Amino acid sequence: MGCRRHCRCHGHCLLHPCHPLHLLHLSLLQRSAFTHEFEKVHVLNFCRLDWGDDEATAIADIVTQYASAAGNLTDLRLHFNHVGDAGAAALAECLVTVPSLKELRLNGNKIGGAGAAALADALGRRKCAIESLGLGGNPLGDDGVIAICEAVVASAATLKVFIVDKCGLTDAAVPALCAALKVIGPTVAMMNLVNDGFTDAGRAQLQAAEPRLGTKNFTLVKEAKGH
Repeated sequence: MGCRRHCRCHGHCLLHPCHPLHLLHLSLLQRSAFTHEFEKVHVLNFCRLDWGDDEATAIADIVTQYASAAGNLTDLRLHFNHVGDAGAAALAECLVTVPSLKELRLNGNKIGGAGAAALADALGRRKCAIESLGLGGNPLGDDGVIAICEAVVASAATLKVFIVDKCGLTDAAVPALCAALKVIGPTVAMMNLVNDGFTDAGRAQLQAAEPRLGTKNFTLVKEAKGH
C-alpha cells in the first residue's frame, strides 16, 4: 500500500489523498470499496510523518474496524513519529484483533510506561502472534520493559526481532530481560538492548542469558564511531 503524502507503503494505496481520520466516516459504498482494497494489503507503513496519538488511534480504529478484511496484513509501522501512550494503547488492540499481524514497529516515538503496559496486555492475549517488536527510542523505563518481558514469558512468545534500545533502562530491568531472552532464544534472530543505564554487571547477566549478545545482529553495547 503506497501513498505519496501520508505513507510509504509500496503498492496499493488506500489512504491517498485521505487523511486517516477521514476514513472513519466513509459511506456504505466507500466502505465496500475500501474493504475490497484492504484485503490486498500486507504492510501499512507510516514512518516519519510527524503523527501523534490522534493519527495512530485513527489507524488502529480502521484496522480493527476492518479486521475481517485484514487477513493479509502482516506489518504495521509507525516508527519515528510522536505517538504516545494513548496511541500505543489503541495500536495494541491491533495485535489481538488481527491475528495475521507479525510486525509492530514503533521505534522512536514517545511511548512511556502506560503505553508499554497496554502493549504487554495485548502480547499476553492468546490471539497475538507477533514476531517482530520494535520499541527502541521510547521512554518506556524499567517498569514498561519489565511488563513487556513478563508478557513475553507468560505467552511463550516466538519473537524473531526484539528492539528495546535507548528506553531508559537500568539494571532493575535485567532479571525480567534475562527471563524473556531465555524464552525467545530459540527463535530470535535480531535484538538491540543498548541502554546507557546498564552497569557492567548488568550487561554480564544479559550476556549470560543470551551468549550471542555482542555478535552481529545482537547488540548490547553501542559501537564506536567509525566502525
